Amino acid sequence: MISVSDFLRETREDLSSPTTSNFVTHIPQCRETVNKLEEALSSDRDGLVKLKTSIKDMNKAGTSHTSATQEFSKSLNRISESTFGREEEDDIGVAFQKFAIVTRQLSELMKDLMTSLDNIVMFPVDRLLKTELRGSKGDLKRPFDRSWKDYQDKYVDLERQKKKAAKEAGLHRSELTAGEIADEMEKERKYLQLTTSEYLLRINEIRTKKGADLLQHLIKYYHAQQKYYSEGFQAIEHFGNYIAELSGKLTVIQQVQDDEKTDLMEVRNSLKNSPGLEKLSNRDYSIHQPKGDAAAGNQGRVATHEGPRHLLPPEPGERHLRVIVNAGPVPQAFGSPRAAGQAWDDLEF
Repeated sequence: MISVSDFLRETREDLSSPTTSNFVTHIPQCRETVNKLEEALSSDRDGLVKLKTSIKDMNKAGTSHTSATQEFSKSLNRISESTFGREEEDDIGVAFQKFAIVTRQLSELMKDLMTSLDNIVMFPVDRLLKTELRGSKGDLKRPFDRSWKDYQDKYVDLERQKKKAAKEAGLHRSELTAGEIADEMEKERKYLQLTTSEYLLRINEIRTKKGADLLQHLIKYYHAQQKYYSEGFQAIEHFGNYIAELSGKLTVIQQVQDDEKTDLMEVRNSLKNSPGLEKLSNRDYSIHQPKGDAAAGNQGRVATHEGPRHLLPPEPGERHLRVIVNAGPVPQAFGSPRAAGQAWDDLEF
């Protein structure tokens, strides 16, 4: 391979003194160098494509996280609003509101960071892939390949002519001299030098953009990350002061609610065990015990004869019952005989 500095030196010497220049001896090295650089360029292109994909994934994940966090903040705020107006829960409402605020602040910081990632890193990478690295492998060196072919074709043709002329003169020629090449292949040699220098120039620009320039962009993104974490830490640290205060308030609130729960359970148990409530709370809408002939299908105390239906008179100590049946177009009521002034217990179906 030939270095850029060596190529520049040999080319300048060839321009100043073609007949004494050694540039023609370095032409095979020029081709080898271009081929090696093209392989490295292909690897760089693949690396940048993967970098672009990872940046897109990061941006997508960050944007999704931001949206979810903002919805989380809104939900906390709605819970906060629903508790205001209840004096005993004002502290609870304020706490939910503060959690909503700090969550929204962190969400905004993440949103800014994703914007920085897109503008600072994604944009130059995408631009490099769509300009200097556009196309498929080998596209960049095609002008050099054409000049190389022209030079080789001219060299072979010139060599054939000189050998033929020497043979006709009875002489033997093994190879062309530097002077002959300088005089008769000047156009092809300079075209080869031109395409080589243009290729090396493009490689230099790509190396700069994917190397030093990209690192400068990463430094800017580092500062964006530094701002994100610094301001996020400040928000969390400031919120931490309120957290210490809230923990004490929650202990008191929980104790009050536990005491209230204990009192309610005590009153509930007293009511459940109070006289007269046990029957009412456990009844299953069957005031009279089943009577009658089970085989005849008249276990209940409803008369089964045709015509107007009445419940059978209650046993001593039982209550008067009226049954209202809502099935059919017209509701029907059946009641047990009662004395004037006695009340019915209604049972609807």
